[in-house]
Amino acid sequence: MASGFRRRRRVTAKERLTKIMERAEVKLNKGHHYEASQTFKTLVPRYVKTKKFSDAADLLREGSLKMLKHKQFRDALDLSTDLLGLSKDANDDQNVNEMIRESLVKILESFPESSEKQRILQDALQWSKSANTEVMYENGHPSFHAICAKSCVSRGDVRTSFNHFLYSRSPVDFAKLICAQISKGYSSEYDMFVLRAVLSLLCAGAGVNEADLLLCEIETRSKRRSKEFPLLRFCNRLLGLIRKGEEAVELFHLLIQVYSPGFSKRDPNITKLLSKIGVNYFGEIPPSSSQQRQQGGPFGGHNAGMMKMMRMMMGGGRK
Repeated sequence: MASGFRRRRRVTAKERLTKIMERAEVKLNKGHHYEASQTFKTLVPRYVKTKKFSDAADLLREGSLKMLKHKQFRDALDLSTDLLGLSKDANDDQNVNEMIRESLVKILESFPESSEKQRILQDALQWSKSANTEVMYENGHPSFHAICAKSCVSRGDVRTSFNHFLYSRSPVDFAKLICAQISKGYSSEYDMFVLRAVLSLLCAGAGVNEADLLLCEIETRSKRRSKEFPLLRFCNRLLGLIRKGEEAVELFHLLIQVYSPGFSKRDPNITKLLSKIGVNYFGEIPPSSSQQRQQGGPFGGHNAGMMKMMRMMMGGGRK
């Protein structure tokens, strides 16, 4: 005889999250912001205890976004900080860290400019320098650098944004900034400014394709052809040699000899950048520690030199 008992369907994680969000929305619409925030925070330990880190990450991400929608920036910061804390709870698990990173990027892209955003952004960038992820980035993950760069631009901090763009893997947005600054500065410094940007990007660890895209994007946006500028022809030829690798080291030095009269006096730091490129892409022996100190560190002082060029392009005058 058939039983009249029917097994109850198991609620999925997605359905459970939807119901939690609906209850939180009701509380937020009534102005009960603290209670809504606690709705999320009290559930997270349960997920952590049962090792449901994916559910916990989803809850904290959606909770943060919900708080942002209602302009509760401090609560969004609090939940985002808890999201970062999941990495420790999961013993730095690679899959969990990737979920955390992706969730933080979504939150930060929705976060209006505020002190709360800056705090979680700096915490996320610092965390990403050592977090166990599929690809490790000792200077921090490019996605966070890209958000930092855009945030700095929106606040008018062009110099700091420049440094972040070097590690952002965002050549198109980087080109936008460069062209915007060139349009405000000295047109006679165009070739030197672009050359330094491309070389600095290479020294920061970017691939040759990224550097090539940056150069092409600048050329397109500025409506100036690289072949009209000897130093940019040098830049194009350098990128071609980098693709050939260590076998092209002699041609690399010959190229420098041919074009060095065009940059050695205008900016001696170019030589230091090229020395770093020789090590990174042509297998040359890095300079000794004493030589590095004379050059301003392992990157040949490219940040200081770039900032000098930025001041010139921003109308600070020639030094």
